[in-house]
Amino acid sequence: MGARDAWAIATLLCLAAPTAAAGASSLRDEARRADSTFADTVLTLPEVRVIERRVIEAERRIPTAFTSEIRPGARGGALDLLPELLSAVPGVHVQQYGGLGAFSVMSMRGSSPGQVAVFLDGMPLTSAARGVVNLGALPISAVEKIEVYRGPTPLAFGLAGPGGAIDLVTPHGTVAPELRVARGSFDTWDARGFASRAIGRWSGWLHAGYQGSRGDFAYLDDNATPFNAGDDRVVTRANNRFDALTGAASIGWRPRDDFRIDGRGEWRAQRQGAPGLGSLPTLHTSLATAFGIGQVEAVLEGRGWARPRLALRAARDRTCSRFEDPFAELGLGTHDTDDRLGADQLELHLDWDHLPGALALESGGTLRHEDATLRDDADAWPDPASSVRRRAGGALGVSFRPWNERVLLHAGERWERLRDALRSVGVGGIERASDVDRALHAPQLGARVLPGLGLELKANWSKADRAPDFLELFGNQGTVLGNPALLPERLESWDAGAGWSAPTREPWRASLRWAHFESRARDLILYTRNSPSTVRAMNVSAARVRGE
Repeated sequence: MGARDAWAIATLLCLAAPTAAAGASSLRDEARRADSTFADTVLTLPEVRVIERRVIEAERRIPTAFTSEIRPGARGGALDLLPELLSAVPGVHVQQYGGLGAFSVMSMRGSSPGQVAVFLDGMPLTSAARGVVNLGALPISAVEKIEVYRGPTPLAFGLAGPGGAIDLVTPHGTVAPELRVARGSFDTWDARGFASRAIGRWSGWLHAGYQGSRGDFAYLDDNATPFNAGDDRVVTRANNRFDALTGAASIGWRPRDDFRIDGRGEWRAQRQGAPGLGSLPTLHTSLATAFGIGQVEAVLEGRGWARPRLALRAARDRTCSRFEDPFAELGLGTHDTDDRLGADQLELHLDWDHLPGALALESGGTLRHEDATLRDDADAWPDPASSVRRRAGGALGVSFRPWNERVLLHAGERWERLRDALRSVGVGGIERASDVDRALHAPQLGARVLPGLGLELKANWSKADRAPDFLELFGNQGTVLGNPALLPERLESWDAGAGWSAPTREPWRASLRWAHFESRARDLILYTRNSPSTVRAMNVSAARVRGE
């Protein structure tokens, strides 16, 4: 190669180098543009607020009824008592015969306490042996929320409450861990704790609680002479100690997103003194109660209109109470009772929420067995055999929900067949047997309209019967005489009202609620005096109640 050729090659290389560099730079720019084209793009959107009134679970069960939801601890107090929480609900009246743990009953809209049904996780606590539920003996420390139904009772519950219903609901799934201890006057303590865990398809929680008080407050004793102040003195309340332990547990398994099985149980044991009257205190009288309930529930969620939501539940509850008055300090003779109450229930409920034509259908069936065994080793009477009540019932309801549920019309009915096998002790210690069959029905109608602007209009009509309980039917071998010929109490009621909720932002809320109600009751059961020392249950009265 000559010098001329070498010079030509060098010249070409010098000219090609910038071109190659420019080509490589162009390829890099194209690759960078391609990377930026397919890279993730982050866009910042403006804040979106959905302002709508929260629909509570009680409204989902029966949208036309007037309902409330209470959450213990929402007030920020150190001690939550069920009677105090319920007394703040409109239309609810609570009678409390003492302090912490004392006997307490409730009524709604002027009804009697026996006409209000009480549930724990949908399981009836009201039964033939427990016609009036003592609010002071319920496991409030394990309760997440309290649902209050004024008017008709949801068909999904296995019992119709003529005067309304409340449902104590424990947590589902997992809960936040909690440990709380509070102390008050007269050596009052409240302690509770929650722990939970979720592993894969399994979840569960544990709860333990304690409530107690010495109850030794000072009070003025008038010595049963209210018009003579000369013998009055300030004394300390004696035999008023109260202690209660509560335990609860829940475990859930969800093998599929549309199927779950839950098991839960609650247990409560309490012991308290029965201090008697202020001028005639007792020192040795006491009452001890142990209560336990267990439930297993399987739920298959619905899919469209072809497959309904299916819920199958089995439950059992047991109660044991011991009342001791060894020295007849209450003036009713000596007593050492050992009463055992029980109930077993099996129920099936089906829901079709999205049928064609804006229709929804619900149906269900319930089988229930209740028994009561009463013993008193200190009195002179023989103990009767166990009394039993068997229930078989069904429910059917249909709803019409056009225009995106702005209008909702509901109609339903519950049917029940009761068979009582009553065993009691009559005059001379002779055991008596009485078998009674009853048929009960509870129809209900309801309507709800949402015209807009936060307004809501509701109206309901319902009828329900309350069967006599065991105490009214066969007495208690002492001061209460039984009456197997009693008829069920019959209650017919209606209500109508309106509500308005302002579209305010959290944490502020504004709402107004108003309702008018009327009820007519027939064949009311009252205790009438049969002798200077005994009473007898009789169908003697009717009542009409109205209010807002």
